[in-house]
Amino acid sequence: MSAQDDLSHLDLSVCSRLTCILFIAITGLYHLAIKTGDEKNAGTDASVWVQVYGDKGDTGHVQLKKSGMMENLFERGQTDYFTLEAGDVGKVTINLID
Repeated sequence: MSAQDDLSHLDLSVCSRLTCILFIAITGLYHLAIKTGDEKNAGTDASVWVQVYGDKGDTGHVQLKKSGMMENLFERGQTDYFTLEAGDVGKVTINLID
C-alpha cells in the first residue's frame, strides 16, 4: 500500500449546522466535498472560504469559487466538490469553513 492509499491518519470530516466537509489530502492536494444541509433556509449565495490546518502549517484562507460544472454553489441539499492545491500541511488536524 502506498502512502497515497493510506488515509487512516486523516481527519476525514468536520461538520457544522448547515454544511459538512469531507476531504482527502495527498501531499498538498486536497479534495473537498461540501454538503449543504437540507434544513429550511440552508444554502448561501455568500462567499465561502476554507482553511485547512495540519501539524506542519495551514493552507491560509482559500475561497471556494468553482465546483466542476456547477454554477450555483452551496444550494440546499447539494454537494459541491473542490480541489485545493496548497503546500503540504502534514497531518490534518482541523478544517474551518467561513
